[in-house]
Amino acid sequence: MSSRSRRYDPRLDLKPRPISGRDPSADARARLLVITLFLGVLILTMGVTSTPAGSALPLADQPSIAADTPTATQAQAAQAQAGPQAAEHYVGWVVGQSDSGYAAIFRSTDGGATWERQGSPATIPDAPLQAVAAIDPLTCWAVGESANGYGTILRTEDGGATWERQGSPATIPDVGLGKISAVDRDTAWVVGTPGVILFTADGGATWTQKQTADIPPVLLQGVYALDADNVWVTGDTYGGYGTIFRTEDGGASWQRKGSAAEVPDAALLDVHASDYDTAWIASAGALGSTTASVIHTDDNGASWTGQILVAFFDTNGVTTIGDNVVWVVTDADGIYRSDNARDFVQQQAAAGKYSYYLVSIDALDADTAWAAGPAGGTSVPAGIVEHTSDGGETWVKQLELDIALQAVSFARPQTYYFAEGHTGAGFQEYLCLGNFGTNDTTARVTYMFEGGGTQEEAYTVPAESRLTVNVNQVVGAGKHVAMECEADWPIVAERPMYFDYTGAGGHWTGGHDVMGAPAPANEWYFAEGYTGPGFDEYLCVLNPWGADADLTFRFQVQGEGERVVAGKTVPGHSRRTFRVNELLGGAYEASLDLESTQPVVAERSMYFNYTGYGAPGWTGGHCVIGATELSTDYLFAEGCTREGFDEYLILQNPNGFEITVYAFYMLGEGQGSPYPIGGIYTVPANGRKTVYVNSPGPEGVGGGKDVSVMLICYQDFLAERPMYFDYSGMGPHSWTGGHCVAGATAFARTWFFAEGYTGTGFEDWICIQNPGNLPAEVTITYFTESGDPIVCKQPTIAAFSRFTAYVNGPDNAGPGRTVSAMVTSDAPVICERPMYFSYGPGWTGGHCVMGSTP
Repeated sequence: MSSRSRRYDPRLDLKPRPISGRDPSADARARLLVITLFLGVLILTMGVTSTPAGSALPLADQPSIAADTPTATQAQAAQAQAGPQAAEHYVGWVVGQSDSGYAAIFRSTDGGATWERQGSPATIPDAPLQAVAAIDPLTCWAVGESANGYGTILRTEDGGATWERQGSPATIPDVGLGKISAVDRDTAWVVGTPGVILFTADGGATWTQKQTADIPPVLLQGVYALDADNVWVTGDTYGGYGTIFRTEDGGASWQRKGSAAEVPDAALLDVHASDYDTAWIASAGALGSTTASVIHTDDNGASWTGQILVAFFDTNGVTTIGDNVVWVVTDADGIYRSDNARDFVQQQAAAGKYSYYLVSIDALDADTAWAAGPAGGTSVPAGIVEHTSDGGETWVKQLELDIALQAVSFARPQTYYFAEGHTGAGFQEYLCLGNFGTNDTTARVTYMFEGGGTQEEAYTVPAESRLTVNVNQVVGAGKHVAMECEADWPIVAERPMYFDYTGAGGHWTGGHDVMGAPAPANEWYFAEGYTGPGFDEYLCVLNPWGADADLTFRFQVQGEGERVVAGKTVPGHSRRTFRVNELLGGAYEASLDLESTQPVVAERSMYFNYTGYGAPGWTGGHCVIGATELSTDYLFAEGCTREGFDEYLILQNPNGFEITVYAFYMLGEGQGSPYPIGGIYTVPANGRKTVYVNSPGPEGVGGGKDVSVMLICYQDFLAERPMYFDYSGMGPHSWTGGHCVAGATAFARTWFFAEGYTGTGFEDWICIQNPGNLPAEVTITYFTESGDPIVCKQPTIAAFSRFTAYVNGPDNAGPGRTVSAMVTSDAPVICERPMYFSYGPGWTGGHCVMGSTP
């Protein structure tokens, strides 16, 4: 059997459950209905439009293993180098048959370059292990055949230093367990024979059987859990075609998918789902060339299409990255990849043809994957692990030994990247680390400098606490510095900076803050950008790889269209700063689509003397990490058009066609309609649009409002929300500055913030948007540097509205505290944290971040 699990890190989910079209839960369906009604209201009753007149809204059997009895060899004996851009910090496990009296478990802490066997006959049963699920560098499950009267489920929480067997004959049936899919550290699904489905929601402390009378007593060989409720399972033939079942209610009921006309009469060996509608299944090929190798659905199993990749051989494992990148592995050393969810191309495996049955494939991104399997004959060792770091253009052998291997799974450390950073005169940089878990963790930070050179440091972050690192003190003065921060246990990382920037015409004081990026990428998008008088715009690019990164800047210039600047390079293991004013050579409002030949991290910082709409000169700066993907939906919890605040929406359209964006503004309590009010905005092809939210309809909402907004489009785009201010706050003060964030692409019930400070000269807020049609009950838990959490229940937040919590206040963290914050809600919400300040020598300003989600 092959193995495939979902590696889930609760701080690395770049794209949480989408707002529209995918979420099957009841509250999300209600929100979709409400959104549809609002769209109808906009078309039928509102005069709010900036579009041309007349425009309208587009509504099997297990793969065989060599019979020879394997003889254990040293795991290092036949390992090769891992190829370009090897993921040297990725941690993974491979499992397989028994040898020397216990099942094989090998662990790598360097992306597969070296391996070490774990366990002993005293802790690991003498039963083959068939599947493995690496959750993070410390946490892993493995499952396998029955031993001592019940199926084998093993778990480690310390990186494999110890393994504990879970369950007992009273709770786990005496059957072979073939696959596991883990959602997170607590939640996992396991399948086996005959028709056994097991579930845990407490890390395996208890397991319950979830099969119903609908599940036939066949060998189940595939399972994939999108979350605790939405699960696919697959297995042997039943009633003339392969078994496919789907649950959307946590296993209370199961629905069979497909038909004899669409699904092959063969065992279905593995399944992987990229979203709530899209799934791929690997099929056994014993019935010959008329049997589909893989089948695919994009409508939640209502219909299926199949393809034949290789006749007579089993397709054993499948994995996807997004909806388009699909890898499958087969008997006879077969590795196939599709980049369009349709056309598969065979890749060259590291081993010779017909040497191995590749039965497991695991991918962390579109470039990085591992395949494993047992021998296909008696002339080669019995197990292999292969690796690619270039999307499969080359596969290298990492492990080959005399034990039949059945499954491989890898996990990244919790990682954040920061491209911007400066410790020169007039700049103070910090790194804030929030640990919301119950275990201490070590954060390993690599500082990378402009012009080359690195510095490595390690910091202990206590459980349920936060740590502040003064970067100036660590790296010294006068450095342009980027950071890579990784930890074995999930944390949240932010980088606030405070400054007295020497710009054209004087000193511009302020501060900015960003959440770290979870991974490098080949493409980054930025909606905001301005190089006019009083604005200095920079793009900071971090290249964490060894090879140079060649960049192409594609600017979407408002009123002009696309302008391309090429020929720029960032050397390996360094960062480089580009002044956008010089790249464009004039005063422009311009969005950016940045392309790179190597995965990089990109941030855009802007420093300004803002004089828009009569402002007398509000100085400050703001910064955002770019977006690596576009979306059709964005939400912003923060927003203010009161006196002293100018709010904008920047809409980027890098597509070659015009798009229409629909806005739903949600006001503070008592400030207007209890239902969203809206606007309609047209954005030209390869262009951008600037919306001044303070303006009265049809463009904005007018002055004097606290406002959240939801943006919806039928094509992908990007939205940012810059704000400029003279903040009086609780003082009153006169703290001038600005901040900017990119919109959230999804609701969530939990949000995290690493930074938070309520000391003298700082006023800290948390803005919570409830975009749904039901009230939200919200609690904020503050984690202090002393490790004493403060739990604060918030007032009920009405439907279609926003609420602002004053963190300095007595009903929240209170004054004089350094905190991280966790926001939890019984209904999906959106959360941002703005802070306004007079820092140190009187550098006034503000910064804002969108929260991090599980």
